[in-house]
Amino acid sequence: MKNDFSPLIFFYTDIARSFRTSHIGYLYEIAQTFPVVLLSEKLDSETEKILKDKKLFPFLKEIIPIQQYTGMKPNIANILSRHKYFSKLAKNLILKYKPDIVFATGANIFESYLRRFAKARNIITISGVSFLSILPENIRFFNNLLSAYNRFPVFLPKSIKILLAKYRRYLAHLFYFWICPLLVGQKPFMKEPSCILWNFENTEGADYYFVYCKEDFNILTKANVPAQKLFILNHPLCGKGRQIFDIAYFSKAKNSHKFNSKVLTIMWPDSQISFKRENYSFIPSKDLWKNRLKLINLIIKTLDDWKIFIKPHPSIGDNSKEFQKIVRNLEPISNQIRVVNPSEPADKYMEISDVVAALTTCMTLFTGPMQRSQKPFLLIDLFQEFFGDYFKNFPGIEYIDSEDKLIDTLRSIKNGEYSKIQPDLKPEGFSSIVEAIKWIFKTQYFTTK
Repeated sequence: MKNDFSPLIFFYTDIARSFRTSHIGYLYEIAQTFPVVLLSEKLDSETEKILKDKKLFPFLKEIIPIQQYTGMKPNIANILSRHKYFSKLAKNLILKYKPDIVFATGANIFESYLRRFAKARNIITISGVSFLSILPENIRFFNNLLSAYNRFPVFLPKSIKILLAKYRRYLAHLFYFWICPLLVGQKPFMKEPSCILWNFENTEGADYYFVYCKEDFNILTKANVPAQKLFILNHPLCGKGRQIFDIAYFSKAKNSHKFNSKVLTIMWPDSQISFKRENYSFIPSKDLWKNRLKLINLIIKTLDDWKIFIKPHPSIGDNSKEFQKIVRNLEPISNQIRVVNPSEPADKYMEISDVVAALTTCMTLFTGPMQRSQKPFLLIDLFQEFFGDYFKNFPGIEYIDSEDKLIDTLRSIKNGEYSKIQPDLKPEGFSSIVEAIKWIFKTQYFTTK
């Protein structure tokens, strides 16, 4: 490798909240060392502002709007038009800039085309896979359950509905990733990750894939993914990328919100129905609401002098019927409660809260202990819902599966008697994306010699 080693890197944000919670840290690390072009979705104003700071991102050369998920243009609303537009965009970007590396996580059409055209020119491609410890087949089964009960008649047997949901998903994948590319003059995506199938253990799309932990690494290798394609990459909150989160988000949130009382924030899930973990039996919306309202009342009664925020999942949407239902049902219960805008960032509420709780598995719980390891993060699984125990043994998270344990935990927190076991956040694998890039180029260099 030459001493003036300075590859040009394409970096795709993926969906905006993934970029804000994780990938901006990797971009920050890269932009200290290598020239980088950001291919960006529409981002929040805080993030857009910080990206313009050349002191923080000295080698960020350009920001190119992609808008696959945000701000879609009217002429690409049609599915075939989308394929034609994004395949052409990806090809033109690769031909114009000739990057040395393409960093693009996600499994939608733009990043798939981007990786395809990059690999055709022998450009190194990097993607990522995370949270596999939940097991991909369980994620697929849960999504089929949701589809079965949301899309098919009630009178059909559960087994028939699940089977129909499964075939519907395969047909949707076949149309979106096989037929549509063929109709716009491209090859189908045959053995690559799919945002429809959630087959993220398929790793044909990129040359290298990163995971956050050894457990996910082992799951992929057991699924016959070559170990030489994988590397473990520390989450930027635990590495050199931490600085940009503190500067851009955390310090501002902490300084802009002062309260006269303690604060607990509940991360509200996006699902209106659920399923029992033991036998996958259906939990109707009215029963789910009854359970959740009972839980909220229990929290309010125990923390009678605390402020309670309800932070709905972003996918609920500000104006959706589900969001309005949350507001109508919860705010009249007590003046302690405030239902906040679903589009507000979760990291803000992890900063201003003394305690963060999730009513079922929530990805916020993954980054929470890395953001503020000293705070209590509670996973409340009183009703044994599907995936309700996903983070049961996760470092830094208190798993609560009974009313008595919830009351005891909240009382000990309120009285200042709660003792949290601090998570061991020692890095596994590479501590920064820059180290990983250097390793990849070194591996490529010696492999081709």
